[in-house]
Amino acid sequence: DGGFLWAPTSGRNGAQMSHWITMTMVRAGDIVLHYANGQVKAVSRARGPASAAPRPRSLPDQLWEQSGRLVEVDLTELQQPIGRDEIPMNMRSGRAQAAFNTAGHVNQGYLFELDTDWFEQFVHTFADRLKDTPADGIGVPVEVNRNAETLLRDLVGETVYTITGVPNVIKRVHGADVSVATG
Repeated sequence: DGGFLWAPTSGRNGAQMSHWITMTMVRAGDIVLHYANGQVKAVSRARGPASAAPRPRSLPDQLWEQSGRLVEVDLTELQQPIGRDEIPMNMRSGRAQAAFNTAGHVNQGYLFELDTDWFEQFVHTFADRLKDTPADGIGVPVEVNRNAETLLRDLVGETVYTITGVPNVIKRVHGADVSVATG
């Protein structure tokens, strides 16, 4: 409900969840599939990277801390949501994607990274229901169309986190050489 994604920077106990940290990885043009209550219900495109922002008033205050990260998105609700069981089992079982467990059920969390092949297969399988959404006709996400050096240059000075939450700052990119400060 609204054109944003928001996540706290930490829990009341100071802990950081990996899916809160992934907010720092969002870039302009990224496509997000919105899943809730057993269905992909919407698709959005990020307008830009996450920025520090207080918890929006529309979110319940008893669940999260006040400080967090916000990503503005252009969101399109699907006219006909895509049920989990409609997604072919081979796309969601085994080690298909981090968003799913080995039995093909959805893992709790959000902003799970999807690989390009999986995303292209999803878009192809549900093309009729993704029409007029940010995923309509898309093949390869924006980042894949750029080379690694360009992507790293865009991240110079930005804090990025390892999966375990260790902050890193990319200091310099020169060809194949990258200088990183680990904190």
